[in-house]
Amino acid sequence: MKSERIATATMFFLLGSAISIWGALIPFVKKHAAISDGQLGYLLLCLGLGAILSLPMAGSMVARFGCRLVITLGVIVTVVILPFIATLSSPVLLGLSLLIVGAAVGAVDAGMNIHAIIVEKRAKRPILSGFHALYSIGGAAGAGGMALIFSKAFPPLAAAILCSVVLFCLLAAVWKFLLPVKGEGNTGSFFSIPKGMVWLLSGMCCVAFLAEGAVLDWGGIFLTSIRKVSVEQAGWGYACFSTLMTCGRLFGNKIIEKLGSMRTVFLGSLLAMVGYLIVIFMPVVSATFIGYALIGLGCANIVPIVYSTAGRQTIMPSHLAISAVTTVGYMGVLAGPILVGFIANLAGLKISFFLIAFLLSGVAFFSQKIHV
Repeated sequence: MKSERIATATMFFLLGSAISIWGALIPFVKKHAAISDGQLGYLLLCLGLGAILSLPMAGSMVARFGCRLVITLGVIVTVVILPFIATLSSPVLLGLSLLIVGAAVGAVDAGMNIHAIIVEKRAKRPILSGFHALYSIGGAAGAGGMALIFSKAFPPLAAAILCSVVLFCLLAAVWKFLLPVKGEGNTGSFFSIPKGMVWLLSGMCCVAFLAEGAVLDWGGIFLTSIRKVSVEQAGWGYACFSTLMTCGRLFGNKIIEKLGSMRTVFLGSLLAMVGYLIVIFMPVVSATFIGYALIGLGCANIVPIVYSTAGRQTIMPSHLAISAVTTVGYMGVLAGPILVGFIANLAGLKISFFLIAFLLSGVAFFSQKIHV
């Protein structure tokens, strides 16, 4: 049992690291391919579209081939292709490569969450938040590792290959401990479409991802354009958010055991809503940082609990429900920043943030309607 938990935690750490490695490569990709900001935006969209395309099928793939095979193939595709993206100069080839990597990342994401829920069921206690904390820690480790390697004057390709080799070694070390089990119930449709309560869970996941993504994509812009913070200091806003989110997930299992799943979602979404209201209405920079921290702490356990609940409901087979919830959740990641920007252009960034706060109140309300 302990080996299964270690293997699951390693996969969350690995995926967080892989995504942050890509993040560190973005400036080099832009420079090497000589593309504009608009073209880069389309390339980033390819990554998200790849994930969106693979996620509805991931649940059925797990049901047919098992968690171990889906996760393994997804990781191998990611670590093989990702380093060489920095060497491509053709926007078309870059787009195709990112579409493939996005599909692989989506398969790993769904597969590891299904795997984590199976492990959690066997443990008979909440442990999913701890796995998601490892995802956040992996992201910090990947970004820090790439920064350290670049500081030693490694070229982008060599740096990315080195990191990919490390990630592959992590997979090899725990591969035999990944469960080969398949999803529960019939494989059903090849695409996962939410049904009944799963629609509610999917919507909650989407709002949580939107609330998180808004701080990542627009939190710094808010600080520089509205609070008049220098560009050099704006990054502290996201640092406050991510630090408290990681801490919330590290202690999330204990919190959920004490409060219960949906009560934790209820209180967390209200806390995140209060964080957004502080950011909007308190015109003090330190208060804005505190608001971002509260958003991170409040959102920390919403997504892990939603996944866990999707794995325990009985309306759909768990593997299909998790795949469906993840797909709709990724819509918040993909479309959220665009919608925030569109509304900000029409009415201002404060209105965009206020609407997110309103959506979080909806998460709090509907969390009381879910009983599993």
